[in-house]
Amino acid sequence: MALLGTDWHDPGQYTVSLNMAQISSIGAEKVIAHNAKLNDYQITPESRQALEDLALTSRVEAHLLSFPRLRDLPIGVRAMHGEVSLSAIVPHTVSEIEIAGVVRTVPSVKKVSADIVSLSGRVAPAG
Repeated sequence: MALLGTDWHDPGQYTVSLNMAQISSIGAEKVIAHNAKLNDYQITPESRQALEDLALTSRVEAHLLSFPRLRDLPIGVRAMHGEVSLSAIVPHTVSEIEIAGVVRTVPSVKKVSADIVSLSGRVAPAG
């Protein structure tokens, strides 16, 4: 099963995995608590920024879902340092200005850039 593009059943996605058939819950707790204290797992300015960017991306995606005209559109969202980039192919009835305007209302969004392609409502005849 994939969620957010990640296969949660793939052990290669994890730094540490514990076989709970081989270790007690108390032992697992101690391993996790010990690992959490290692320098490898401490917050860095880069990791903090990555988390802030991910949080803003998620807030923008959630906000877009709250608009019935936009919720079913495959709009790609990426946030970096408060700047949000959008990409999508949308029907001609939805404009880049509309989508960007919705995104600008999300707190912490400083700038919006969009690469939106609008498709005509007509289909060309085959052949």
